[in-house]
Amino acid sequence: MGQSATGGILSQQFILADGGFKSFIPGSVNKWITSVNLDTSVWKIFHVYADAGIYDNKNQATKFIWDSGVKVRVIPDFLEIYFPIQSSLGFEPGFKDYAKRIRYTLVLNLSSIINAARRGWY
Repeated sequence: MGQSATGGILSQQFILADGGFKSFIPGSVNKWITSVNLDTSVWKIFHVYADAGIYDNKNQATKFIWDSGVKVRVIPDFLEIYFPIQSSLGFEPGFKDYAKRIRYTLVLNLSSIINAARRGWY
């Protein structure tokens, strides 16, 4: 849903592609990318994440990129919101368009919602 959206709330949906980076890293990769994505629970619904990777584009030097932030699992495996904190772009909450940098995942799978309700939300 909204994978090709260029504006609005649908364009902020996180889709695991281009290395799994949660921050909006400008540009795209046309040769190769290698990345590592880490995620760990801090307390109940709050997680921290970090992503790092290197990529190469044709006719350009290889670049290193990274990001980190907080993930809130509002409804686990259904709705999760990513708040970027620091990345290779800088301190992201300091940017004027920070609200547009917040990402989310929305999985429209009714069975996962029912299973979460059966076992308790958290």
